[in-house]
Amino acid sequence: MPHTPQLPQRWIEKNFDELRSQWYKSKGQSSPAQNHKWETDPRTADWLAIIEETANPLEFASDKEKIEFVKWCKETKQFSWLKEGEHD
Repeated sequence: MPHTPQLPQRWIEKNFDELRSQWYKSKGQSSPAQNHKWETDPRTADWLAIIEETANPLEFASDKEKIEFVKWCKETKQFSWLKEGEHD
């Protein structure tokens, strides 16, 4: 490309959340917004208990939302087997 594309300010403002999400994803991280979502989601404790009981996150991850939840649990070390000092 002879010229670098210039993104209009309004487009960036309109798509900022998606851009931020994609940036975090490219770094292999959950965004703070995603972390907050799962920290405050009423299903978090129940879903985490189900995974802890079976010790099989892959079995639990049956749809896109649950896959995202499992990723968040892994990244934030929610699983008992990922917490330091509990498996020593």
